[in-house]
Amino acid sequence: MNEAFLQYIWQYALFQPDQLQDTAGRSLLIIHPGRLNKDEGPDFSNARIRIDGVEWIGNIEIHIRSSDWKRHHHEHHPLYQNIILHVVWENEGLPSWGNFSTLEIRPFVRQEILEKYGKLFFFVFPDSLYLHAAPGAGYQDKGLVRKPFDPKVAAEKQRTGKVSLYLWSTTGAACCI
Repeated sequence: MNEAFLQYIWQYALFQPDQLQDTAGRSLLIIHPGRLNKDEGPDFSNARIRIDGVEWIGNIEIHIRSSDWKRHHHEHHPLYQNIILHVVWENEGLPSWGNFSTLEIRPFVRQEILEKYGKLFFFVFPDSLYLHAAPGAGYQDKGLVRKPFDPKVAAEKQRTGKVSLYLWSTTGAACCI
């Protein structure tokens, strides 16, 4: 699991929304997941959620582990003071470092989503990079498209030997992997 894919799961509600609970056992309803932020600051802005019947509007931060909040030093950064929900893949049972709820989303993500994620293969060609599903895996998702990368990406690979991979959807959203 990586944070970019977790953001994708959150943005497109690829989890079971029924009977969500935060780590304190309070009921949680996602009214609007917020707008993906690709700049500095929380991952999603202007989200609307309801916790035990009380509606909250604010920002959502997403991490793989609950301890990533402190590891990233968010508790000292003013951009993270309007967090209403910390969405994590794995809650380590640590106390919250802010006045917000935590949702461990792993139990609510459908297994088929994880299987599709696991079946994705990436192939690098000499002049471009494409996203493909694994041959014979029976995986076909019209929401994912083959997209060649621009020459800057090829130059990055040539220069550094590494390249950032992106998952593109037909809705225009990109998920860095």
